[in-house]
Amino acid sequence: MKIKSILLRALVPVWLLTIGLLDSSPAQSPSENIPPSDAYRAIATQLSEFIEREIKQKQIPAFSIALVDGDEIVWAHGFGVARRVPNNAGEIPADAQTIYRVGSVSKLLSDVAVVQLVEQGNLKLDADIREVLPDFAPENPYGEPITLRQLMNHTSGLVRESPDGNYFDPTEPSLKDTVYSLNQTKLVHAPNTRTKYSNAAVSVAGYTVETVTGQPFSEYLKESLLDPLGMSSSSYLPNEQTDKRLADAVMWSYDGRRFAAPTFTLGTIPAGNLYSTVIDLGRFMSAIFNDGRVGDRQVISRELLTEMLNPQTSPDGQRRRYGIGFRIGELDGHATFEHGGAVYGFATQFRGLRDKKLGVIAAASLDVANGFVSRVTDETLRRMLAAKEGKWVPPLESSGTINLKFRYGVSGLYANGDERRRLFGFGDRLMLHGGTYNQEIRGNPGKYIVDDVLGHGPEIKFGTDEFTIGDKTWKRIEDSLPAECPPRWLGLIGEYGWDHNTLFIYEKDGRLWTLIEWVFHYPLTEVSENVFAFPDYGLYHQEHLVFERDESGTA
Repeated sequence: MKIKSILLRALVPVWLLTIGLLDSSPAQSPSENIPPSDAYRAIATQLSEFIEREIKQKQIPAFSIALVDGDEIVWAHGFGVARRVPNNAGEIPADAQTIYRVGSVSKLLSDVAVVQLVEQGNLKLDADIREVLPDFAPENPYGEPITLRQLMNHTSGLVRESPDGNYFDPTEPSLKDTVYSLNQTKLVHAPNTRTKYSNAAVSVAGYTVETVTGQPFSEYLKESLLDPLGMSSSSYLPNEQTDKRLADAVMWSYDGRRFAAPTFTLGTIPAGNLYSTVIDLGRFMSAIFNDGRVGDRQVISRELLTEMLNPQTSPDGQRRRYGIGFRIGELDGHATFEHGGAVYGFATQFRGLRDKKLGVIAAASLDVANGFVSRVTDETLRRMLAAKEGKWVPPLESSGTINLKFRYGVSGLYANGDERRRLFGFGDRLMLHGGTYNQEIRGNPGKYIVDDVLGHGPEIKFGTDEFTIGDKTWKRIEDSLPAECPPRWLGLIGEYGWDHNTLFIYEKDGRLWTLIEWVFHYPLTEVSENVFAFPDYGLYHQEHLVFERDESGTA
């Protein structure tokens, strides 16, 4: 990494501004919204009103949603603008056939393809991965082999990102080069001992598909899975269809910038490079509800699909968060299978209820808008359940903008023990800075709540010179200039990396912090002069940030 700008004493937290989207291809996709079935007409009306309000308030360009009941897509619709025609020649509205990059939802199809090959006897779930990839050799001091099962349920011990072809890397290396670059790394924990989400791991699993079939991964997935599922608008690599129908995606940062998302192909193709529509993903959802069957074809055996959907267990019998590929959870007492997706300028959620055979897929064309997308998905599932049971659920409410007098009155620095939080106004927004995110507070007198694209909730209660979230109360403290930054850190503070994904290092409250992937604030723990550990949560837990300095001490 090389330093790009002047030293920063602290990163000023600010919010979103609106600028125009970049021009794109004028070709228009066919409008293929699916009208709601009779049982879901009221839900569609209610949700449409809410989504229209929210995407305007949250500045989300395009949003599409599909509802699945058993083997039927009972409603699919698009909202907002998918593309702007060059030279201000008009707008192409989003619909249910708008194509999105669906990020890590890619992993589900990739893992199904791996399990298909297990079913055919070409791969083994619990064999040493080196039986298939003998040259795959990340440093493994633990003596335990890595298996396909571990790669797909995120217990392999591999780092989150490969040295080459990682989320930041725009050079588009091959899947093979991406996978073998992991030979430069060391496992962060022993295989099968902890869950650590890894794009690299699923890419290794995907590369075994290329190895045993002799076909490029994207071609094999199309022939063996996407085509049989009827996912005709989906592909792991861009093509003429994606060029015409892909939504224009938008990045944003806390400093107010909005810019077109980069479009390069990830080296970790199996982990995050799928292009798809909510209708295509709805077809995949229906196949899951139908025990892996599409028409008269059994795409994946019922037994292996069931294993993918059941939570894996640790050696001591503890239930893990993942099955094989699928994240396992619950919603109001109902077991769920799911996966989210976040890739440059796009946010996707895929979630189904196993016992009721109800599912929702939603996608947006704004970076890390997963909090909002997940809220819509969950609230839609609740309304689908209610419709099944003949119950009424009240309409979803949108929060209000906080008035200027209140914003001014509560702005300042607050403390709870050693924790600090800052409230500040930006434009017509009230922001809360501290912890992992900068969050927007919205609401009306007497009821305030965190509500932005990153999440909805918790509720915030204000008192005289204090505010409470859950069981924690922060009290206003004097806001004064901080102590000087320790000299040994001065050469580290600044901006690193690429314009499309800049990493910031800054000092706050007597320690170094990083702002990574535009929205994630993490405190760093000093291990040695040039080595700092990420916290034991978030994207890069158990990993380190390592600086290289020049003769002047500047990183």
